[in-house]
Formats: sequence, structure tokens, C-alpha cells
Amino acid sequence: MKRLILLSELSINLSKVIDSEIKKRIPANGAKLAYIPSASDRQRAYFYKMKDYYQSLGVHDFLYFDIDEEYKEELRMELLMCNVIHLSGGDPVHFLKNIIRNDIDKLLTQFVREGGLLIGVSAGAIIMGPNIRIIDLLREADEATMTGDGKALGLVDFTTFPHWSGDEALLAQVKDFAIKNKIKVYAYRDRDAIFIDGNNLAVLGDILVANER
Repeated sequence: MKRLILLSELSINLSKVIDSEIKKRIPANGAKLAYIPSASDRQRAYFYKMKDYYQSLGVHDFLYFDIDEEYKEELRMELLMCNVIHLSGGDPVHFLKNIIRNDIDKLLTQFVREGGLLIGVSAGAIIMGPNIRIIDLLREADEATMTGDGKALGLVDFTTFPHWSGDEALLAQVKDFAIKNKIKVYAYRDRDAIFIDGNNLAVLGDILVANER
């Protein structure tokens, strides 16, 4: 059964409701979590922050799985032995390039197919979709930096627009994007979340859905 959590932001004390829902999906005993950063975190600053968060939910076994400057081929099998994988925030383009360059997309697809819990935050959630074209609205995207056509993991048939502030003008752009690209877009704030369990999709928060038509 496919098990995914898509978030705009994640940190201690961000949302007790989200914390509770995530904890429900993490194995109560023997949970091991792999943290995959979008880019190398040599000081482990972001990793330790996420480690603190997951420890508060009862996780105590961690794998830092770098796919950038500190990539280690020998850790691939250990990655698949984890119950939970966390995809960090950051630059979706750089993240996706690292994933494809090291064939991590195949590992993540296998992990999800075998029932592992995949959690993506911001960029980590964006790359779960069919493509990362939504970054056109997050910044001035340089087409030359895209990996091919921006094709991503395709674990969900929609894309997400993180860190939405409620700006109506920006929301109009999101709706135009959805129509132009023929894709559903979930615009969500930092205290919102999307949970997928098999064929069931549930949202927490004031998430706005822009349909493709």
C-alpha cells in the first residue's frame, strides 16, 4: 500500500495535529528513518534538526543518506532496510538531478511499492509529483537547469505549491499554471499536510486545490 506524507514545512511544535498523524504512521517499535538531503549538509545542521523532531515522535535509529557530495554507494541496501524515508526541502532542481544521477528514483519507487513510509517536505514533496514545473512560480526558473523536461518521481498525479501565504494574486497564477499544464495543484501553508494511504487522500489545514480544468 502506498504511504506518503507531503508537507510544506516540518519542525517541532509546528502542529500537534500533524505530529499525531505522522506518529500514527511510524512503526511503534524498531523504526529506522533515512534522511535524504536535497544537497550535502556537511555540518548536519538540518539533519540534526529533523532528528530532534523525529526523536520526539519515538524514532531513535537514523541513516543520513547523502546523494550529493558525500554519496556512498554501499549505503543503498541500508536505505531499503529503513521503515521511513524523509526527503528534505531545498532546491527541487538540484534535488531531482542528484536523485536521477544516482538512480535513487528507482530505489524510492521500490521503497514505496514495498510499503515504506515516504515523507517529503517542500522540495521533497514537489519531486513526488509528475514533474517539478511548479518551480516556475517559486522563482525564475532557468530552463537550462532543468533535468530534461523536469520529469519527477510520479508517485502522485498532482503537484504541490508549498509555503503559500494566502496571497490571492499568487493563487491566480497557481490556477493558471494548473490549466496550462493540465495538472491538479495543492497550494498549502506551512501548517498544512497531505496524507496518502493506499487510494485514500486526506488533507489537514486550509489547502486550496487548483484543478486542471
